[in-house]
Amino acid sequence: MAVAMLADGKNLCRLGVPRALLLQTAQVVQSRIGGLLDRIVRHVPFSRRSPMDLASMRLYKAIHKDIRDSGGVMICLPEHMMSFKLSGLQQLLDGAVKRASKMMETQQWLEAHSRDILDESDFTLSTKTQLIYPSGVPMAIDGHPQRWLVVEELLSLVEGHIPYLQSQFGSGIDIMRRHEGYPIMHILRPEVEASLIYLLIEDVCQGHLPQLQFKSGDDIDARRLVRAVISGTVIDLPTCQRAAEFLTDDVFGIKVLYLLKGLLSEGLLLTCLKKRWNVQYGLHPKRAPIAVPFEAKGVPSLTAEYGHPDTTLILTCLAFYQTGLTQAQVVQCLDHVVRSDDPTMQYERLIHGCKLPSRLECWNFLTLDDEAQMEDLWKHMRLNTSIVNYFLNNFAFPQHAKQFGVKLQASGWDIPLLSNDAGPSRNLTTGFSGTNDNKRLLPQTIKQDDLPSLVQTNAEVLSYLLEERNQRCYQAIDPSGRHLTEKGLLDLLNNQKIRILIDAGAYILEMENKDLAAAWLEICPDAQGAVYFDSDSRIMVRARFQKSPIPLLASSFANNLKDCVVYIDEAHTRGTDLKLPVDAKGAVTLGLGQTKDQTVQAAMRLRQLGSTQSVAFIVPPEVHRSILDLRPADEKKFWPMASSDVVYWLLEQSCKMNEKMMPLHTTQGFDFCQRINALWKYGESAKNPPETKQLLDAIQHREDQTLEQLYGPRDLIPTTEAMAKLDFDCLKGFTTRLCEQKLDLSGDYTTAFEELELEREVEFEFEQLREKEKPVKYTAAVFPGLDPAITRFVTTGSLSQGDSFIQAFDFMSRTRIGRKFGVQRTSSRLFVSREFTKSIAIKGYQVSPDVMRPVEWILWSPLTDTALVVIPEEAELLLMTLRTYGNPVSMLTYAAPVTKTMWRFNTLNYFTIPTRDDAPSFPPWLAIETGVLAGRLYFSYSEYAHLVSWLGINKRDLPAAIQDASSLETHLTARGLFIDRPLKFLLEWLTYRRQTQDIMHTPMGFLCQGKKLDPGHSFFASATTSQEVHEARPDVEGDVDAKSDAGVSDDGSDWDDGDDELIIPDDEEVEEEWEGGGDELIIPDGEEVLEGWR
Repeated sequence: MAVAMLADGKNLCRLGVPRALLLQTAQVVQSRIGGLLDRIVRHVPFSRRSPMDLASMRLYKAIHKDIRDSGGVMICLPEHMMSFKLSGLQQLLDGAVKRASKMMETQQWLEAHSRDILDESDFTLSTKTQLIYPSGVPMAIDGHPQRWLVVEELLSLVEGHIPYLQSQFGSGIDIMRRHEGYPIMHILRPEVEASLIYLLIEDVCQGHLPQLQFKSGDDIDARRLVRAVISGTVIDLPTCQRAAEFLTDDVFGIKVLYLLKGLLSEGLLLTCLKKRWNVQYGLHPKRAPIAVPFEAKGVPSLTAEYGHPDTTLILTCLAFYQTGLTQAQVVQCLDHVVRSDDPTMQYERLIHGCKLPSRLECWNFLTLDDEAQMEDLWKHMRLNTSIVNYFLNNFAFPQHAKQFGVKLQASGWDIPLLSNDAGPSRNLTTGFSGTNDNKRLLPQTIKQDDLPSLVQTNAEVLSYLLEERNQRCYQAIDPSGRHLTEKGLLDLLNNQKIRILIDAGAYILEMENKDLAAAWLEICPDAQGAVYFDSDSRIMVRARFQKSPIPLLASSFANNLKDCVVYIDEAHTRGTDLKLPVDAKGAVTLGLGQTKDQTVQAAMRLRQLGSTQSVAFIVPPEVHRSILDLRPADEKKFWPMASSDVVYWLLEQSCKMNEKMMPLHTTQGFDFCQRINALWKYGESAKNPPETKQLLDAIQHREDQTLEQLYGPRDLIPTTEAMAKLDFDCLKGFTTRLCEQKLDLSGDYTTAFEELELEREVEFEFEQLREKEKPVKYTAAVFPGLDPAITRFVTTGSLSQGDSFIQAFDFMSRTRIGRKFGVQRTSSRLFVSREFTKSIAIKGYQVSPDVMRPVEWILWSPLTDTALVVIPEEAELLLMTLRTYGNPVSMLTYAAPVTKTMWRFNTLNYFTIPTRDDAPSFPPWLAIETGVLAGRLYFSYSEYAHLVSWLGINKRDLPAAIQDASSLETHLTARGLFIDRPLKFLLEWLTYRRQTQDIMHTPMGFLCQGKKLDPGHSFFASATTSQEVHEARPDVEGDVDAKSDAGVSDDGSDWDDGDDELIIPDDEEVEEEWEGGGDELIIPDGEEVLEGWR
């Protein structure tokens, strides 16, 4: 064997195999090399989590030296080889120079003394072999949260267009509904793709995308420009900027345009829709709730993730739409709803489109600790897109949709050993594969060498499939024309006397391998055992006469599978060897996108296929339609399908796949040449800071790309060739051939599409991140006591000059958001006390991120029209002074109205100390400015005109005229905020104050987006109805009405006196009073009132 010959004591023999074949290869090599020749066989895994101290690195090198000297064999995985190479560079990037030097020295020793053999080399060296080490502090992706909201809205629009596409194109699109949730679609014809993209672009231009709205609904020029940008017909910077000027959102508008261009015109959305759930992507139950690549059907990658952020967002949405939420995730969403500012509204939005029993329709009927109720609710809601999107928007994407600052990367180009010697290069790496379909996609660091004796292999294997005994094709449909179920497929195999299922097309999605084996035994009574691969890639057998599965090698079937049914899942259709009966009859499943290489590798698990064994093809409906579309027009479509049709279709799919992957292949090649050039040039000088910096600048890449860099005008995207300045002849030769390949590419493509198919190994620096991301511990500010200046204000009604207080907008100007928008001190008479600015122990009037007190107590002086916000400790010490007769100052209780039921706090007279004979009145600016400072979300419509005037917004910029503005024209509040973008400031400030992901569905959110507000809107209905009811029915609990309408006051008596008790009528009493019908009486729930009180 080649391994035994190369392990000669002079060279280190390394055998690289795919992960799925590791165990089987180890068993074979151990038995034939270790057992017969007494050679040592070892496997030493390595990843970013491995220890990298100097002692460990010395041990790592010693193990490899020992294997070389003893003539042993090291079995390696490609990702482990790349991981060690990148880890040394990562240590250098982190500043660990000693460890980096040792690891880079070891890597150079390995490259100088190794002799590598690659099994299944076309798979190992494919473009999908990619390893990325992200570094730095994780940051939110550019354009969040609109970036994932746009994706969710587009997927919703896609679902809405399915009936039209089915009616127009019939067999051009195949829809499979596994449940009542989102369907699985297979788009089979280019005209269907073009029609879907056209429909989505028209949806956007018609204003159906909430994240992209036009200032004027009938502006033809605006629609024309937006259509030109997102369709990709015009993409210069001036056009993009002009198009963005027509949008209501002047901050995210241009970002949404770039995003839509990438998703629609550059094919990202369609490419993701074509991927197969649970075959190419899905969720890993033990990893973050983000979609990850699958190595095969039902086999999620342990460490890989998608390298393109929008690929991740789209596939995560699709994966959750098919998988659904777990019960714990549903409960997590409900708990978040219950704790939200407006649980009623949130729950109604959450259950929209979900058929629930009446007992679950109201949020206040839920008991989160009731497991039976939660399980019942989970069954109804887990696949509902509304709750899935709620989970993604609040828990998955905000936490996990991150990008790192820089990254180190390696690809299949790094696996073959390459010498930079000036003389003839040694044969450092040898690969073996049964097919050569991908030879144009092989890295140029290795050369395809077709042996003369094997040149005819491709045609010979195809001729096997065309023989008469292998002509049969079975369509996997039931009598109603739908996809055949897994058990239905087993029935079909049993009827046709087929006992070997090779699932190359990943038809089996719902059942685990062990479950399918058990089901097959039940359906096939003649079989005595069922052979399959378990989750650890071990070959297991479930015998009819045994209780539990056992390894095949330990069973009586080890050398005779004649009485067994055999299931080979997709992950093991390459390189697997089983001693199948000489007259075995197998079936190979087909799937969309399947290539000739994959199918031939699967069929050749039947080693005697050319003589005594036979194979049939299982054709799902979508593949059947795709094959028929390739038949010539004059050939009758209803002729029975044969293996010749399958072979023709497979060759077509292979050509399309190679053409699709070529841009990624060239990109990886240019990147490799640039990195290797730097390593050869500066690799020996790890301790020389200037040269080390040049090395790192060359090998690391920015990962945190903006939407403009991904999808913007081409002059913003530097070409890969221009970045590579090479010093070595062999690398220059590589780039020359890569440029020639790039010129041969058909059509146009972008950097974004090159990145779309990238997968990266998630080897994050857990220990380092924990060190960098330790929770910050703040020290609570100590209350020093009541400032005399505040006491003087209470007794005199005038604020004196000093540092005991600060003007409210001066305080806001010192925050991060205030500095960003240029907020400055105004002439406002709203102030905050010095202690209000200090929630943690800091000096002066500094503001710590996310640490700001709520507005709860306000001192108001009508003599000077001055308000001072104080903290609870100050308010408590002022109670006795305030109750002294004749004081001009009142203390107002306040809570920012964040729900509709808290609208009364807008009046500022809900509870006052002391009680006044006349209800106090306040200028409109006070409620507005207090609301802005506190972060209120709800206001009454009577305040609308004042708020718009105070913000300095031109009413012509609003989507509709303010209906009652004319009557208030001479009394409108003067402009109080003098900044360039008041609505954008307000949006960011409210989001900061409320600490929530979504405030868009509130009156303030509508105002910030420039959306229409009118008196009849549901935002204002509850307050209006409540006021009208109290005026029309004064006989209902007169004391309570007086308290509710005039505000709750304090007359100076003790808190325990009954006169000032807040009376909340019992729900049953109210229902009895209003049993006769009429307008509904809306009274805030007691818990909400008390919550507002707090």
